[in-house]
Amino acid sequence: MPTSTREWTAPIARAVVDPDRTRPVGKLPPQRTAGREHDRRRIVALVPARDEAAGIAATIAALQRQWSPPIDRIVVVPNNCTDDTARRARAAGAEVHEYPGRNPHRKAGALNWALARMLPHLRDNDLVLVTDADSVPHPDFTQHAVRAVTRPRRGHRWRRPVGAACACGHPARAGRILPERWWRDGYPRPRRAPVLSGAATVFTVRLLREILDARGDGRLPGYSGEIYHRDTAATDIELTFAVQALGYRPVAPAKAVATSDSTPSRRAPRERRLRRQRGVLDALRLYGAPRGAARNRLRRAAVRVGSLLAPTYLVFLAAFVAAGSVRRRRR
Repeated sequence: MPTSTREWTAPIARAVVDPDRTRPVGKLPPQRTAGREHDRRRIVALVPARDEAAGIAATIAALQRQWSPPIDRIVVVPNNCTDDTARRARAAGAEVHEYPGRNPHRKAGALNWALARMLPHLRDNDLVLVTDADSVPHPDFTQHAVRAVTRPRRGHRWRRPVGAACACGHPARAGRILPERWWRDGYPRPRRAPVLSGAATVFTVRLLREILDARGDGRLPGYSGEIYHRDTAATDIELTFAVQALGYRPVAPAKAVATSDSTPSRRAPRERRLRRQRGVLDALRLYGAPRGAARNRLRRAAVRVGSLLAPTYLVFLAAFVAAGSVRRRRR
């Protein structure tokens, strides 16, 4: 058994360096340094919650199961709560920062308050994951979302930076009470993010600071010092318009999945649809029609016309057969 440091390190030195040459013949093994952990990109999860005591533990557990990369901090922001959401969030292992007093701006107010306290302590290459308190991200959500934000596909036809990646929605109990069309229209399609989903969205800190600066100098509508617009019916829709106005192209990776269980009653689909429609109108009033709106209208019109071809063909075929049978009877 070797007893000296020279005897311990000699086999490694002989395996890496040829004594007859002055240059190494192989690569040295990577060395873990104290600064490497400091340089790692950090991920902070931000969960606004209002009376979500029933499902907040499942959301926190799903965030804790993210493994590649893991989430460094899970921050829950209870606001206007009348139940024990804060206590259950602490018991589940999350940091709890309760909104002081009454929050008149709901989700936008809670997120703006938390981000104002959080951003000064983050770097530009860090990431912020904003998720609803009733959403359950898949265990590999951060893997696909972070990859889409940090390493977009080469040769993509869009050369704008991504900035944000949201989840593709997956219904939990919605199949029993919701039509499939409502769920399909309520969440973005793979690789396209017409609306940043509230279920789970990953932002770069650089993008959030750029939105903050743009609202402060008037390039974007809204209030100075805030990221989410407080006066719109759907904050996610307005934020999507703001991100696109700054030149970013948010995406929704097909494998970045989050399950949402935010439809406890039959009235919820109608209320959600009306809120989404009001949010779109608010965003159009603030930003105008986005680029490609006319092309999208033509595409929808073509799809609707194409859906009428088969019924029209059947009607003409039935009329032709009926006319032929009438002629035979007359003969």
